[in-house]
This record gives sequence, C-alpha cells and structure tokens, in this order.
Amino acid sequence: VLIQNHYAHKFKNTIINIEDTITQESYFAEKSKLKVTEASQGHKTTLYFDSSHKYPIGFLHFDIPDSIEIFKVDIEFMIYLINEKSDAELMSAVVMNIPKVSYKSDNLKIDKQNQWYTYKKTLTYKKELWEHAEGKPYLTIFLWNQGKLEGYIDDIKVKVITD
Repeated sequence: VLIQNHYAHKFKNTIINIEDTITQESYFAEKSKLKVTEASQGHKTTLYFDSSHKYPIGFLHFDIPDSIEIFKVDIEFMIYLINEKSDAELMSAVVMNIPKVSYKSDNLKIDKQNQWYTYKKTLTYKKELWEHAEGKPYLTIFLWNQGKLEGYIDDIKVKVITD
C-alpha cells in the first residue's frame, strides 16, 4: 500500500529577495563593512573576514508581521575558509534566531577548508513557534565565526516567502 501526503504548502508572496554578487557598493558590502577583495579561483570581488570578525555578516533581520502565519527562508552563499591547521574549530555557517524562542545553527565541516563551498539552507517557520514570544518577534540570520577562522564570502542570496 502506497501512502501519499497530499498536503503541500504553497508559498506565493516573496517579501524579501536579495541577490548580491558583491561589489564595493553592493548591499552586503555596505551592510557588513567587510573588506571587498579578490579571492582565489576567479572570484574578483568577495567579502573578506578574519579572526577579528566574530559575526562577519548579518544576512537578515526580519521583523515578523502579526498577519504572517507561516514563512520560508531560503539562504545561499559561497564561502572559502582559509586554514592551515587540521584541528580548527568548526564555524557556524548560519545561526537563525527568534530571540527567547528558538535558536538553530549549522556548521561548516573542517574538510571544506581551502576550497569554495556553496552553502544552501531552507527553513520554514510557523506562527506557533513565535506567537508566545515577548515583544515584537523577529528572525535574525548571521554568520558566526566561533572558530576565529579566515575566509571569503561571495554570491549571497536571501529570500523570504510567505503564503
């Protein structure tokens, strides 16, 4: 017997859509204040971070409107971690946080150092997650450099879609 799930939520309203291929004047270059520089393998303009940048880049700060019942966040970027130590700590690639309610993080693996890696993540949030939050709920997505690593970020895409 084959059982099928016929429920599929249809997200149709894009409320945030950022595609940034990094230039001196681009959205994330100005927002992050990271140095725009050339990196390896043909990446002419990237954002450079090092150990002094604990939170190198904030991808999104989204105040969740009361009218939203469910939304989806798509995030994608390329990252190049420079490291010569084999025992380097992991780097949290994306921390998605609804304050005092939810905290999720993802780690880049050590074997992805010294090469370009495309990071992609899609998460869906339902109102039941934040409806009991104190104050105005919001979602924050940022890169957390807990391992104090050095590297480059390029080709950032962030999209928020609701029903």
